[in-house]
Amino acid sequence: DEFERPGLPVVLEGAAADVAARDTWDRDVLLARFGARRFHVGGYACALEDFLGYAAANVDDTPLYLFDKRFAEAAPELGAEYEVPEYFRDDLFALTEPRPDWRWLIVGGARSGSAWHIDPNGSSAWNATLRGRKRWLFFPPRTTPPGVRPSADGLDLVAPLSIMEWVTAFYKEARAHPHFVEAHSGPGDVVFVPRGWWHCVVNQDDFTVAVTQNFVSPRGLYATLDLLRFRPHLVS
Repeated sequence: DEFERPGLPVVLEGAAADVAARDTWDRDVLLARFGARRFHVGGYACALEDFLGYAAANVDDTPLYLFDKRFAEAAPELGAEYEVPEYFRDDLFALTEPRPDWRWLIVGGARSGSAWHIDPNGSSAWNATLRGRKRWLFFPPRTTPPGVRPSADGLDLVAPLSIMEWVTAFYKEARAHPHFVEAHSGPGDVVFVPRGWWHCVVNQDDFTVAVTQNFVSPRGLYATLDLLRFRPHLVS
């Protein structure tokens, strides 16, 4: 409540230390258990072993990124290998049917990540880093990041082609802005992303793994209901 009430992002150091301590998330263990399973990578179904081979060797400016909202269908065992951190268990999304998109497995190498966006459905999010390190960039609601141009209806945005291009062209300008926030997370850390906040995430190591969930707490209910009622075209 200390951070959700004012709507401030925060890194909760060690909040997922127990989950990160499990060898499930080691590269060799994932390959041995799930190497032949297919996950969502850049719009395509890809065997995990093929993706990890690519991620270890690529030199792309915009590397492909495993970002799978149905990972627990491909690998039900992984869906059972983590627990929601205690701070985020009061989730009203769990009462909806059908439930909007709400959880993702995220795997990637250095330079991969998520370009500037706002999380869907008026929700907040938590993101647990399990392997590797992540760099987080934030701007608060109603403060659009430099170089990003949202469409009038909120369905699309125009931004540089890659995260690295944005960093080269606009990072200096962003750092000078009084509302810009930057943070880092490592294994066992959990990042809280308040609803409506712009954020961009860059993986810093050759092998990074995270799980993330979007949620609606009682405090955020009215903001979500407003979106569902008056902006249904933005619902995922």
